[in-house]
Amino acid sequence: EDKSEVEQKLNNNLYKNPIITDDINDKIKQINSNNSPIILLGEIGTGKDIFAQSVFTSQNNNNNTMVTINSNLLNDTMWKHLLNTSNGPLLEVGNTFQFNHFDKISNENFEKLITIIESTNLHVSNRLIFICEKTSEGITSEFYKELMNRMNSISFLLPTLRERKNEISAILTMFLNKVNIENNTDIIGYEPNALATLSQYNWPGNFKQLKQVLTELVCLSKSLYITSNNVNNILGKQTIVENISSSEAGMNISFNSSKTLHEFNLDLIKLVLDQHNGNQTLTADQLGISRTTLWRYLNK
Repeated sequence: EDKSEVEQKLNNNLYKNPIITDDINDKIKQINSNNSPIILLGEIGTGKDIFAQSVFTSQNNNNNTMVTINSNLLNDTMWKHLLNTSNGPLLEVGNTFQFNHFDKISNENFEKLITIIESTNLHVSNRLIFICEKTSEGITSEFYKELMNRMNSISFLLPTLRERKNEISAILTMFLNKVNIENNTDIIGYEPNALATLSQYNWPGNFKQLKQVLTELVCLSKSLYITSNNVNNILGKQTIVENISSSEAGMNISFNSSKTLHEFNLDLIKLVLDQHNGNQTLTADQLGISRTTLWRYLNK
């Protein structure tokens, strides 16, 4: 994508401003004072793509084209395209390369890519941005130190919603306004208890999860205010999924907003029950409920 396309995408993104704060904008200006490769760290949903786009559109150099490469999908076909000696993107200058999911790159591809970058001085003639997911436990890519040491990179860690608790009420208001615009709705605000519950929630999925939850709340709302009952129901679903996802097996579960909380819980219980080959004791233990409660769900 060229600069004008990325600028248009960024300007049309309603959620940019709550994510890219004045402080983060100042950091972007500092980063753009040199051409060092950037290692962009952040949990899922913290706005890493928006940050990278902001770097690209605001820098004076290396802003011809933004080339996005999914590091976890590199295969023989993609390598052939990247290394094409006549028109391969790695031969160009004055661009910005964004390597997504760099924490998922294989060891073989990591060494191959770094060797190419160093031998061609790609990091001197272009801007390189490596995006790595940082988990809530503080785990980052094993390649982080390699990038820092071998390429004189600079790193930036995007803050989580948990770290912006003092701003959460304002963020909830801004996001509600933007969800209203996207969905052509006119929800005025939150019931006091609903706002308090949303403010106290941990938001492991950060801004991405916040947008999903508020979109569901707005679509389900039958009044001009987000109700505490709807908030409790939807966050109840989220919490159950988080508990399942953090288990050893982990599961991918898609939401169906037409289901009741009981139906959603029952689906999850059946999945866990199947995981434990019908053992109700193990199922109840994993879900953190009693066998009596489990029996009631299964026989209701």
